[in-house]
Amino acid sequence: MKHTQNQLLTLLVLTFITIIPTYGQTVAESKRIWDKTPHCAFTDLLYYKNAFYCCFREGNSHVPYRWADDGKIRVLKSKDGEEWQSFALLELPGIDLRDPKISVTPDGRLMLTMGGSVYMMGEFKGSRTHVAFFDKKTGSFSKPIPIELSAELYTGMDWLWKVTWHKKNAYGLIYQVDKETGSNILLLVSSKDGIHYQLVSRIPISKHLPNEGAIRFDKNNNMKFIVRCEDGEVGGFYGESAYPYTDWKVYDVGKQLGGPDMITVPDGKTIVATRAFGDKGPYTALMELGKNYKLQEICRFPSGGDCSYPGLVYKDGYLYVSYYSGHNRGHAIYFSKIDYSQLFPKQ
Repeated sequence: MKHTQNQLLTLLVLTFITIIPTYGQTVAESKRIWDKTPHCAFTDLLYYKNAFYCCFREGNSHVPYRWADDGKIRVLKSKDGEEWQSFALLELPGIDLRDPKISVTPDGRLMLTMGGSVYMMGEFKGSRTHVAFFDKKTGSFSKPIPIELSAELYTGMDWLWKVTWHKKNAYGLIYQVDKETGSNILLLVSSKDGIHYQLVSRIPISKHLPNEGAIRFDKNNNMKFIVRCEDGEVGGFYGESAYPYTDWKVYDVGKQLGGPDMITVPDGKTIVATRAFGDKGPYTALMELGKNYKLQEICRFPSGGDCSYPGLVYKDGYLYVSYYSGHNRGHAIYFSKIDYSQLFPKQ
């Protein structure tokens, strides 16, 4: 996993694709930034110390059918969003690493969390979330290790989807199967070191099969989340809670979601990037959370089929979005820069 300067792979971005706005005058460009393996997917995006970091899984297929197909985690780096370099590659023999999420610890280290799944002939057998930290001295990430859950949390089928650091604590949503009901439950957990996690509260939406979710905080330290559900009745929920994050208000967002990410921009709007679904199948889209807590599509990205799982960054008046899609010559990673002011033109 250690890399040197002459091992960094520079990718020349050659593909420019236009975003199709649902309303407004926005015309942005989406760029294909990585396609070195047959199936590149499940992204996250971070801006830290004057650089973008985009992480994702790369493998031969959506899920492995043999040991050689197990996924690896690739991290790309870019100073400007135009030219991208391979920054790191993480792998574990016999473990399918997938759905990576990147964050920064309070002491300034890059941290990756990722699923560590075991498949046999394409059949899911179990998973433990893993974590790795970047060491500036060695220029590489540590070997991924399983996170540690307190005794009342651990079931052996626990997935910590995404970690957000706030006031020196890491917070995340874990989904797991309730042994009594057989349905998914959603738990808020926290950690001081990114490795050991304790229960904070249980989110009251269990019957709707919640799973993939993202957490954000507002300026008043209130926590917000967006989560995908798969019961066929409700597609996703938005939730809010004040500290200590034990009393929740949750709302049906009225849309079917997939791998959603969320961000609150300086004007107070809450923007969600997610897999969306139309008459011609799934695609990747940006949506605004309205005052009625329903999602309204703002614009969609060139995408289709097996796609989405975006990452979101807001910086200096622009939204930056990473996502994957299989609509054009295999499953590749895409990156988009959008002028935020043109998403909501003044009337």
